[in-house]
Amino acid sequence: MSIELKFEKKDLRNSGLLKTHARFVFSPLNELFCSLHVLKNSDHRGMLISWKLEAISQLDTLLINDMNYFSPLYEFGVPNFLIPGLNQNVTTLSEEIDCLKQRFTDRSTESFVRAFVVNRNLKQQAFLPSNQGKWEWDQFDQSHDNLLNDLLNDPKEVIERFFHFIERYNDLIFNAIWEKAHIADILKHEVDRQSKILKTLGFSEVIHESRVL
Repeated sequence: MSIELKFEKKDLRNSGLLKTHARFVFSPLNELFCSLHVLKNSDHRGMLISWKLEAISQLDTLLINDMNYFSPLYEFGVPNFLIPGLNQNVTTLSEEIDCLKQRFTDRSTESFVRAFVVNRNLKQQAFLPSNQGKWEWDQFDQSHDNLLNDLLNDPKEVIERFFHFIERYNDLIFNAIWEKAHIADILKHEVDRQSKILKTLGFSEVIHESRVL
């Protein structure tokens, strides 16, 4: 999978700005979304199939339905709005979820829905040129429209359902992964490692490291 990075011209002309503003993210919530993505897309993750089967066996019908219903939020990239750890210091998942709850005022929910529509159109454009991805997009498109329609009609109910879903999923599945795999220690180590590369070798070397991982 290729990654495209876009920077403002003024930033590209001043590497000092990049060093000052570049940030490596510690976000338990992002890791939770990644685990949900794996549960939905295990075709190319053979090493994780045993974990997926074990996790699915612990999910009840309600959680499975919610996992499918909310999949547009993590199927092909998580909206930045849903990851407070990108611009706020958090130390635990519950702390990050609380930060996210505070974001969903009436006005911010409207902004989120608008961004959701734009995101959908951009993703559709990326899929349409490829016949190979058409079936995958069709599946995504249907659940995307269901979620979008509900957000437009009753955003408060959808948001409440969303938080209930991720909190239940964490209690039943993700928290055990977080503890057993020592994910917090791995993330802290990676943040520290990349920060040292940025400080000693510069931003271009950080990009190189990201490309070869």
